[in-house]
Amino acid sequence: MNEYTKPNLKKCAVITVDTQDDFSLPGAIAEIKGTNEIIP
Repeated sequence: MNEYTKPNLKKCAVITVDTQDDFSLPGAIAEIKGTNEIIP
């Protein structure tokens, strides 16, 4: 994690994001690089 992805536990909130496989799976047609590594 770096300064942009490390949570600030004093000022954080829980957000649920429903990702579609086309955007999050490696090699998918609309893959957004890095999504699969950040969202388990």
